[in-house]
Amino acid sequence: MRVFAACGSRTIHARLVNNRCDYNPPMPDDEQPGDPTRRAGDVDDVDADALPTVHETPIVKWLLGINIVVYLIDQSLRVSLHTVYGSSTSGYFTYHGNFNIEQAMNQWQLWRLFTYQFLHGNLFHLVMNMMALYVFGPMMAKWWGARRFLVFYLLCGACGAWLMAMLTYAGLLSTAGGSAGWLVGASGSIFGLLVGVALVAPSLEVKLIFPPIWLTVRRLAFIFGAISLGGLLIDWNGGGNAAHLGGAFFGYVLIKRPWTLDWADRDAPKLEPPGDDGNDEA
Repeated sequence: MRVFAACGSRTIHARLVNNRCDYNPPMPDDEQPGDPTRRAGDVDDVDADALPTVHETPIVKWLLGINIVVYLIDQSLRVSLHTVYGSSTSGYFTYHGNFNIEQAMNQWQLWRLFTYQFLHGNLFHLVMNMMALYVFGPMMAKWWGARRFLVFYLLCGACGAWLMAMLTYAGLLSTAGGSAGWLVGASGSIFGLLVGVALVAPSLEVKLIFPPIWLTVRRLAFIFGAISLGGLLIDWNGGGNAAHLGGAFFGYVLIKRPWTLDWADRDAPKLEPPGDDGNDEA
C-alpha cells in the first residue's frame, strides 16, 4: 500500500467540501452509547476540526503500536531459509505468520489469514501502511465503535488474502504475494478503511504527499483501486494487488450492510448504510 495522505495536527490535512459529510461526530455527553436512535448519517454538517484523531480512538493506537512492535521484534529475530531460490533470511514472525496458500489453505492453518496483516516486508512498507491507518483509522473507528471496527479491519485483511488464494487456484495469478509466494502487510485492511471512509464521508479531502494536491477520498479510492486492478491484470505484484482489491470489496460490502457486524458489539448503537444524495464528486 503506497502512501496517500499527509498527517497534520488536528485536521490531519483533511477538509470537507461544502461542509457535507455523512460521518457522525462524537456523541454529546447527554447521549448514551447504547441509544438505539443514534444512527450513522444522522448528522450531515461536520466541521473538519470535529474529525477524530488517533488520540481519541485507542483501538487505532493499539493497532499502530502492535504493528510497530511486531516489526521491530521480527527484524531482530532472523531465521535462515534454504529454498530452490537460494539461501536467505527472514524474520521469525514473518516465517511463521505469513500467508501462503500451501500452509494457510492446503494445510488449514487459517490463522495466517489474520497474522499476516501485522507483518511487513521492510520499513517503507510499514510506514506507508501505518500512515494510512493513522489518517483513516480514527474516522472508521468512531463510525463503527471499537469492537466492530476491529472486526471490520481484520475481516477486510482476511478477505484480501482469500481473494489472492482464489485467483491463484483459478490460475489467474502466476505468482502469489511476495518471496516464495508469501503475503505480508496490512494493505488489505487499509484498502477496506479507504473504501469505508469514501462511503461514509465522500466529500472529505486529503492532501497527497506527492504530488501535493487535494483529492476527495472517494476519488482517491477510485484511483488506488484502478492502480491495483491494473497491476493485477499485468501480473505486477499480483498477490499484493489481489489483497488490495479483496479488502476494498469486503469493506464496501460491510459498510453497505453494517448490521452484519452487530454481533461484535450488541450494546452499540445500530448503524445504517451511509446515504448518497448524488451531489458528491467522485
